[in-house]
Amino acid sequence: MAPPDKVNQPVTTTTAPDTTTEVETTTTEKPTKEPTTTTTMATTTTTTTTTMATTTTEKPETTTEEPKCANGEAYQKGEDGKNYCCPKGESLQKVMDGKPICCKNGHELKGIFKEEPKCCERDSRYYKEYGACCAKGRVYQTYGSVGQCCDDDGSTLKRASNGKVICCEANTTPLVAPDGHMECCLAHHTKVELDPQRKYKCT
Repeated sequence: MAPPDKVNQPVTTTTAPDTTTEVETTTTEKPTKEPTTTTTMATTTTTTTTTMATTTTEKPETTTEEPKCANGEAYQKGEDGKNYCCPKGESLQKVMDGKPICCKNGHELKGIFKEEPKCCERDSRYYKEYGACCAKGRVYQTYGSVGQCCDDDGSTLKRASNGKVICCEANTTPLVAPDGHMECCLAHHTKVELDPQRKYKCT
């Protein structure tokens, strides 16, 4: 009877180590999931920060762009790259103290006289001491405090009997018609009349 009891004991001892190994395998699976959760949260935070920064930068650029032009005006680009408003049919010549100076087409800015811009025809002559422009073939003449452009043929300003001045050639004298019209007449003429063809003539 003694030998059969010794055979049954080793069978029970072999089963116990297998149970211990299964417990160790289950414990290893838990830490693997925790790092994955941490990585997802970091990615979400970075995306939110980038979106907010982009929205803030766009606002100042939109406000400073183009001024509002009134009806009958159009945009003109200055040398500084900014847009300014000029009346239609005029072109931007210069920006002074942040304000545009515009001249009619065919004219250009010749100078500034007593803080006022002077726009003249491109081929005209500008007299900066008087702030006056004279067309091609004409010169600026003065009589006292009065000045105007005369033909460049030796004509000068002369004062008529009504106190007004007129450009007359050297050998002529200004005479005044009854309606106030002035003519330059030769020395032997005494008056100005309106003939039937409604033309003024010296008599």
